Amino acid sequence: MGLSTQGSGLSVHVRVHDLAEMDRAALDAAESSRKARDDVRLSESAEHAYETLRSRRHTRDVTKAAAGGVGANTPVERSKTKPGTVQGPSAEKLLERARQAESAGKHELALAYLRAARDQGSIDATNEIDRLRRKKR
Repeated sequence: MGLSTQGSGLSVHVRVHDLAEMDRAALDAAESSRKARDDVRLSESAEHAYETLRSRRHTRDVTKAAAGGVGANTPVERSKTKPGTVQGPSAEKLLERARQAESAGKHELALAYLRAARDQGSIDATNEIDRLRRKKR
């Protein structure tokens, strides 16, 4: 007499997070809450963060733009800013952040801020980049 048994099992659990949808929901909740409390003034940094996130609502969703992805042929919305308009922190603010990063010992971060300021046309940033490169040698 012979006996043979065989068994196998597989269980898979998946949770997909749609971060863009989560951002939209959070922004919608903040917008409705903000409308209810328009008399409350946000700090400058909180206001900047809020406006930055609000402006990202209309950016391209890269998950749908991938080749073969759902909505891959969807037209991309273009920014409505004028050419040459700088978005983000000013060159002066970038220089300030670069100096803070350098004083904290974060030289690569300081260089990244300086390059961004240089790209906005800051001569001071160009000079600082040269100084940091000489110092590194």
